[in-house]
Amino acid sequence: MNLSIGERLRSERKRLGLNQADLGKAGGVQLLAQSNYENGKRTPSAEYLSAVAKQGVDVQYVLTGVRAIQLDSFSSADAVSIPVFDLEAAAGHGTPLDAENVIYTFPLPSEFLDENGLNVSQCIMLTIRGDSMEPTLFDGDVVLVDKSINKPDGVFLISSDGELRVKRVQRVAGGAYILISDNTRYREELIPPTALNTISLLGKCVLKISSVS
Repeated sequence: MNLSIGERLRSERKRLGLNQADLGKAGGVQLLAQSNYENGKRTPSAEYLSAVAKQGVDVQYVLTGVRAIQLDSFSSADAVSIPVFDLEAAAGHGTPLDAENVIYTFPLPSEFLDENGLNVSQCIMLTIRGDSMEPTLFDGDVVLVDKSINKPDGVFLISSDGELRVKRVQRVAGGAYILISDNTRYREELIPPTALNTISLLGKCVLKISSVS
């Protein structure tokens, strides 16, 4: 399900165990404004988001639907080694997720993956190249992909003509797919039902791994 900004904000508030009044106060707004943010009547301001981020709200998730993970928030205990592929190196090699394209492995706690409903054995990570998915994903970002999720609606790793790409995928009436670049400088691509065999959804990009600056 593709949640709205307000719905994601509500889920973050509940994850932190806060009521609307508490989070509104932390963000410098009244209860009514907090309620309007969550029901979609208003869009949260930058000042508000900056303030609630200090309370632990994953602002990137609220705005984009892709979670940010701080690398220093995990220990190596009970970790699963996730293979990390180089997206640029994998492009144009036919079967792009060959083992030879693994550049290193990254440890993530299995408990964390389980809590987020991810299939541990099907998780991989890739380095993003290019600016087509900004501001959701930037050049050099690393994303966690669950290959077991292949129903369109969200940000996906796809294969097209042997090339790996990351795009937002939507299914529309008639069964066609729309490939969307979050960077508005790039045009949407319509894949009609008769051409769906030209692309493969390799997995959903579910988490963004970021360093602490």
